[in-house]
Amino acid sequence: MPSLANTNRDPGKYRLETTDPGTRQPSLRHATLGSIKTNLVGITAALAVLITPAAFGAAAPSAPITLMIAVDRSGSVQRAGTGPLLRKALAGLIESTRFGKTVFTETRDVIGLGSFGASWKLDFAPAATFRSGSRTLAQAIESIPFETGATNTAEALFQAYQEIRRLNRADSTNVILLVTDGRPNAFTASFDGPSECQLAPPKTGVLVATVGRSWPPLPPTVSGGDDNMYTFGLFKPAWAGFDLTFVDHVNCRFSNGVGQPIRGSTFHLDFPDLPEVDAHGNSLFGPICGLEDRSTASPRSVRFAAINAADNMATTIRTDRSLRPILLVVGFDQTMAGEESIDPAWLARVANDIFYQDFNKRFILQADQTPGEYFASQPVTLQNALIKVASYISLVAEFRGNRSNKTPPKPAR
Repeated sequence: MPSLANTNRDPGKYRLETTDPGTRQPSLRHATLGSIKTNLVGITAALAVLITPAAFGAAAPSAPITLMIAVDRSGSVQRAGTGPLLRKALAGLIESTRFGKTVFTETRDVIGLGSFGASWKLDFAPAATFRSGSRTLAQAIESIPFETGATNTAEALFQAYQEIRRLNRADSTNVILLVTDGRPNAFTASFDGPSECQLAPPKTGVLVATVGRSWPPLPPTVSGGDDNMYTFGLFKPAWAGFDLTFVDHVNCRFSNGVGQPIRGSTFHLDFPDLPEVDAHGNSLFGPICGLEDRSTASPRSVRFAAINAADNMATTIRTDRSLRPILLVVGFDQTMAGEESIDPAWLARVANDIFYQDFNKRFILQADQTPGEYFASQPVTLQNALIKVASYISLVAEFRGNRSNKTPPKPAR
């Protein structure tokens, strides 16, 4: 599958034009929107994030905010030394201001933080006392364990969504913020092993594929393919002191194999076939990448399955009609540090960015799902990107607060 390519867009050309006094919904005019077929609910939700600050003014009431942050701490982030920049940007996000007031207010808003490699770590359980609690969010940010590891995006999205569901703040502006530097290369699934591998079947863990130089990944058997391409597992999906910690095992070849190029690379001898779905019910076989085979020994198939799992998890989140979580995605490109190129159009699809177009100039918006936005960044511009995220969240909260108070928005000037 070819990589989806980025297409530049100018957000400045989209502006609030009129307000319908009957529905109290802002309307937007732009020639390219004529091709987008959607229902009124989808349009209303999409426009909620495009209003300029002048549409409401500084005194606009805000709906409560529930923000769950999932930040990538995989090996590529660690190798590039981006951890300190991420910490600084996240700290700036939490203390962002608008019209001289902090975007996030204690007691009204709830914020949580999780980090992910192959495993998920809940660094800061969602709390309304994120500044004044016995352990603060700022302290949790400083303690994120950037280390060698994989990128299990589906697990991160699932766990962040579970926190939003557990809180169940239906009247809140619910936001999941994903901050990552690339495509996933791991997913969590349940496997049934042979009798000599004494696991209590099915055994749940994380399967990983190494990352090569190109996309789609080329196996070593292909002429000109990447060397040192392997699959390996089975690792704990919850952080256990460091990433890539083996699940409990007895007599499993993935842990006891001799001469493995990477610990766990004989995993396929214990578990030769990919399951249909991941541990959370997400299909591994579509819709983004078609798998050529079901072999757990194929790095290409494992990479494709990881993307499919994450894409399907994002769809589940965006189609929640009760909590209406908004997915915001910050993608920071680390190719200058020698890492695999980022796929901005796929990340924009995860967010369901309303104005993003793929390399064929087609809108990626899925009109029947809650829209969000993709924020492209470089490591050195992460702080600016997260300030934009804070402004975005503030605008949506103001819009929803305005609607809940039944106050018509003021026209933009």
